[in-house]
Amino acid sequence: MSIDFFSKEDFESHSYDLKSEKNIYLELLNSYPMTAHTLRKLGSWSNKGISFSKIVVDKDFERKIINFSKGNSKIVKEDGVYVESGMESSFNKGLLETLEMIAQNNLPMMFNDSFKGLTRNIVKLFKIIEYILDINGVYLTNNFFISNGYVTKRKELLKPMHTNKDMLRNLNNINGLNKTHLEYIKLVQKQILNN
Repeated sequence: MSIDFFSKEDFESHSYDLKSEKNIYLELLNSYPMTAHTLRKLGSWSNKGISFSKIVVDKDFERKIINFSKGNSKIVKEDGVYVESGMESSFNKGLLETLEMIAQNNLPMMFNDSFKGLTRNIVKLFKIIEYILDINGVYLTNNFFISNGYVTKRKELLKPMHTNKDMLRNLNNINGLNKTHLEYIKLVQKQILNN
């Protein structure tokens, strides 16, 4: 049934929309070239880490810079817990401090259980990863290791956490990690599980 439907579609005519100015994904790829490149490499994964030449962005490239002068996200207290919307586009003080610590080499990486554990806002996610790649830092999840020059992912991806119990289960599962990813996960385990 779907073959019949798609066989009648003119995909060439649809490709114009992909290149148009209203395509937010094309804007993301153009605005955050290091992130786009590393995610493409991650997507071409074949059960091994992928090394590649570090991406250098032309110094004249207009960057969409993170504003470190203020942390202005909307955080509300619900049932005794502070909550920030996953779609929030601004950066809270804790996130800004973490990024600064990575830039100053006081933190070896940024870790979240999953991309959605950091944010569900795709522009914010790309902006954060771009910043980390630009300072030659590492962005780590239980499934992915992303750096400027090397990416890898777990052989069988884990479901993103929904609870702290899920997060600890994912963090303790080291099956399918390559050596580099495992080394960084062990650093996180040591920090989180020993505190």
